[in-house]
Amino acid sequence: MLLSDGSLSKEILSLDIVISHLGSKVLGGNGKGREKIGKVPVLSFGNSTGECAMHNYCLSNTLKCAAFMLIADDEDRDHANRQKALDLAVQWREAGYHVISMRDDFKTIYGFNVRKVPFSF
Repeated sequence: MLLSDGSLSKEILSLDIVISHLGSKVLGGNGKGREKIGKVPVLSFGNSTGECAMHNYCLSNTLKCAAFMLIADDEDRDHANRQKALDLAVQWREAGYHVISMRDDFKTIYGFNVRKVPFSF
């Protein structure tokens, strides 16, 4: 996992633990993340567990705030793992994030004439 200071975390833990402890590694601890941001944000947007720390920091704001997480759940138009996305969506809703579905909330993802093509890693 890449941390905000550019270093790599050696810890590979369950997703629950990563989500709950990312905030202390990225934004807490030495306080450098907070210094760079300046103020607690009122909006946060993301599409992966890497944004959970910022989302949690945002949701700690005493002002009205919101965090939004995009899930890649559209297997027809994108190379998605729908079940993994839906599992993450449950966790992210429980964390207080607004979940946005690529499948259900987007008329088009990459443009009207863009088609998914097969690929492999």
